[in-house]
Amino acid sequence: GCSICPGVKMWNNGCLCRKDAKHRPAPAGEVIQADTAACPTSDPCGMGAGMSCSKCPDASWIHEGCSCRQPPMSADEFFKDV
Repeated sequence: GCSICPGVKMWNNGCLCRKDAKHRPAPAGEVIQADTAACPTSDPCGMGAGMSCSKCPDASWIHEGCSCRQPPMSADEFFKDV
């Protein structure tokens, strides 16, 4: 999507952010900004000297430095309602 959502409980829905009021997990493939507040200015994403200083909301997210993402949708999930 073309938007960056301001909160970890918001999902990118194209160019808009939406809140999931039903407290479901983020959709497959969702990408959000990691919490990098604890990272040094010399390593803002925690990929070098500040390794592991950036954090994702919980263990369901895949940590990738400055971003966190949900795993992609499996084939079974994709074809479930077909």
